[in-house]
Amino acid sequence: MKSIIKVLFFMLLPMLASAQNSNVDSLQREVNRYQKEDSIRVQKLNTLAKAIPNNQKQKAEAIFLQAEKLAVKIGWKKGEAYTLKLISDFYGDQKQFDKSILAGLKANDIAVTLNDSSLMTSIDLSLGYTYRYMGDTKQAEAYALKIMKRGRASKNEPVILSAYNFLVQIYSNEGKWDKVHFYADAAMKLATKLNDVSTSEDIVAYLAFEQSEKQNYAQSNEYYFQYLKSAKRKNNLPRIGWTYSRVSVNYASMKQIDSAFYYAKRSLDMCSQNKFDPDIAYEAYYRAYEASHDYKNALKYYLLYDSCMKSSYNMMAGQNVAVAKAKSEQEKKDAIANAELKRQQQIRNGSILFSGIVALFAIVFLRQRNKTKEEKQKAENALTNLKSTQSQLIQSEKMASLGELTAGIAHEIQNPLNFVNNFSEVSNELIDEMREELAKGNGQLANDIAGDIKKNLEKINHHGKRADAIVKGMLMHSRSSNGVKEPTDINALADEYLRLSYHGLRAKDKDFNATMKTDFDVNIGSINVIPQDIGRVILNLITNAFYAVNEKKKSNNVGYEPVVSVITKISGDIAEIIVRDNGNGIPQKNLDKIFQPFFTTRPTGQGTGLGLSISYDIVTKGHGGRLSVDSTEGEGTTFTMQIPI
Repeated sequence: MKSIIKVLFFMLLPMLASAQNSNVDSLQREVNRYQKEDSIRVQKLNTLAKAIPNNQKQKAEAIFLQAEKLAVKIGWKKGEAYTLKLISDFYGDQKQFDKSILAGLKANDIAVTLNDSSLMTSIDLSLGYTYRYMGDTKQAEAYALKIMKRGRASKNEPVILSAYNFLVQIYSNEGKWDKVHFYADAAMKLATKLNDVSTSEDIVAYLAFEQSEKQNYAQSNEYYFQYLKSAKRKNNLPRIGWTYSRVSVNYASMKQIDSAFYYAKRSLDMCSQNKFDPDIAYEAYYRAYEASHDYKNALKYYLLYDSCMKSSYNMMAGQNVAVAKAKSEQEKKDAIANAELKRQQQIRNGSILFSGIVALFAIVFLRQRNKTKEEKQKAENALTNLKSTQSQLIQSEKMASLGELTAGIAHEIQNPLNFVNNFSEVSNELIDEMREELAKGNGQLANDIAGDIKKNLEKINHHGKRADAIVKGMLMHSRSSNGVKEPTDINALADEYLRLSYHGLRAKDKDFNATMKTDFDVNIGSINVIPQDIGRVILNLITNAFYAVNEKKKSNNVGYEPVVSVITKISGDIAEIIVRDNGNGIPQKNLDKIFQPFFTTRPTGQGTGLGLSISYDIVTKGHGGRLSVDSTEGEGTTFTMQIPI
């Protein structure tokens, strides 16, 4: 996944780097001319320090500290607190978070002593942003709520607006979109009232980010281009570069490769020209190369991106980048495994269905000739065989569902394994280099190499744990149902099976593609269901939906874009799970038959005709719910599962 913390941090960077050298020189001359040690000189020093570009960080730091020292000397407490607040911001921008927090807390102590509400709010914002950049969203949220409480107590609407805006950013980091919308709406209304255009424009950026997270990439780019206009109008170079990278990533996700590379280059050019951290541009490039299946260059830019993120935040970026050689070999293995699985499934389905038909004929025949004990015994044996056959058919349907999941699981687990293999190979090479340097007596260089090996081992450990979590999650959802209901996060269950079903179909058919849309009701929470059974129903409905849109796409419908939507919502005391597709729909004559056992419209060998029948029983008999279908031929189908809470 992309680094949300870094993305939002870069978006909100102050425009220090955009200051022209001539402006800095002019401010420097002013400071040199004004040598009187008073509050005016403190202000001039702070103004100069803020104008110094990113490539002269040490100079800016020295001037800030000079301003603080002068404020202390002349006993100007408010100036000292404000300077410390600026120093806190400066260290936060440089990712020196310990220094940033110390300066902020020191400034806050002075502001509290002065009982200066405006200054306290400004300092609290600085501390809150620093904690958010560090990934400590709880502390950041606490500061935002503190600011909002202070603003409401004093009826200071600009302060309340700053708190709203900050909460939007915090909850965007965590993907809590219900809270984002709540505070975004409040911020937009208040910003309109106060004629605060800047805040309104910032909210647009978060709406763009939300749509990207929900895989609505075209809608996301519409918001980003709207946001880009305001950034260009203000000549806000950091925001322009950041927006280029986000647009590029969206285009890569939509497989519009040329556009992805175009905006990735614009982002990198902006970073290079203004000496910004290039990680956002590296991310855009590696995603563009990944989308174009150039995995060698994708890995190259991912490692550059990961290196930037690691050095800036000491975090591990866990993005999905494959290595070309491993990818090719895995595709071959997957193709062979899937072909064999399909062949065995067809044989199993065919033989079981044949056995079932024979058993049914046997029952009818023997019941008609039920005259002797011997014939009765034969009928009983035939009935036993039929029950056995039905059990095998149900197990066969479960195996078919498992087959759909297999390729998806392989896709999920292969990525961390690729990283483990690659970083272990690199570490082996580094160990050889370290031994050579030790033999030469180059202890310092050997120590540096040892540091690189340690970083690689951390990455191996991270991705190993990731693979372990995937395996444990799959075991939990694939274990046999014990018929016991337990509190289950329906949204997480639906999202997981949507992703696995999609990857499973993609692994079997590389040409398959569809837009996935989700609209999950965050208020649905956890409800008591048998998770393995409901998961099987969700998987069956989603797989059918993907099959429907894929069949329609194969029929060469010009301009057709396959879309599968999964929706959850609460209606009174009923939880609803809705799976919708825009495929060919179901003919009216078949609608009354689709929940009947053995009824299928798929070609022979591609389905048992039991999936919807079993799903219907699970929902109605196992959970006391309702499973219904609404379909318009040529337009699409909607399945609605209703479960009492």
